[in-house]
Amino acid sequence: MSNIPFDPAVDLAPIPFRDDLCRLARELRDQGLVWKPHVGCFVWDPDAHIDAPSPFPGRIYFILSMARFLRIFGSVEAMVQHLVWLPTWHQAHQVARKLGVGPDLQMTAGTDLGQQGGADLIYLYRRIQDALGGKGRAKEADLLQRAMAHHLGDLADLPERLQAHLRSVYAAFIDGYLPLLRQKLDKPNDWRPQRWPVDEEIYQGMHHFFSDYQHIAQEFSRLNAGIERLRRIDPNTHPRQYGRAVDQLLHPENASGHLDGLA
Repeated sequence: MSNIPFDPAVDLAPIPFRDDLCRLARELRDQGLVWKPHVGCFVWDPDAHIDAPSPFPGRIYFILSMARFLRIFGSVEAMVQHLVWLPTWHQAHQVARKLGVGPDLQMTAGTDLGQQGGADLIYLYRRIQDALGGKGRAKEADLLQRAMAHHLGDLADLPERLQAHLRSVYAAFIDGYLPLLRQKLDKPNDWRPQRWPVDEEIYQGMHHFFSDYQHIAQEFSRLNAGIERLRRIDPNTHPRQYGRAVDQLLHPENASGHLDGLA
C-alpha cells in the first residue's frame, strides 16, 4: 500500500504550513536559538538536502526516526546546520518560559488564535525572538504600534486580554504583509515603510481564497470592524453587553454574526 500524502484541503494540519512561519523560525535559528534534534520535531529543509519527498507542503518534515535523518546528514551537528526547527505551539511555549518571556497560556490558547492561520505561534516565535535580542525588533515594534494606532486608536480603554489578541493578530498580519509589499516595491528584506496605510491591492490579494494569508487577513478585517462597533457600547452603563461583545471578538466561533446588540 502506497503512502497517502497530507492533503491541506481536508486534513487538519499539526502546525501551520506557512512560508512566513518558516522564515521566522530560520531567523530564530540564525539568532542563536538552541535546538537539539530529537524525535517529535517538525523541521524545514529549505535547501533541499533531503531527497525523499515530504508528505507535508513546503519541504517540511517530521522527525520520526533519528537514525534515518542521521543517515542523510551524517551527524546531529549537520542536522542543526542545514535544517530549520519549527517548534510546535507547546514546544515554543516551553522555550519561551525557559527564556523568561513565557506568555500566559490563557492569553494565547484561550483566544483560539490557532484558527487564524497560526497567529498564536507567530506571537510565541516573536516573544522568543525578543528574548534572543533579534535585530530590527525595535523597528518592528514601532511599525506594529503605528499600524494599531492607525486602525484602532488608543487601546488603553480595551481589556488586556483583547489588547493581547489584537497585538498577536496585527503582528501576524504584518509578518505576511511586509514581504509582499517589499516584493511589489522591490525593497530589501530589512526595509520597513515609514507610513503605515495598507496597500489596497496587496490587502485584497491576501483575502483571496488561494492565499496563504486569507485566514489572518480575514481576522484582521473582522477585528478592525468589530473594535469600531465595540466602542459604541458604554462599558459603564452596559457592562454585561460589553463583556459579551468582547467575548465574541475573542471567540468568533461563538458569535451570531454581529456584536451583541449591534447590527
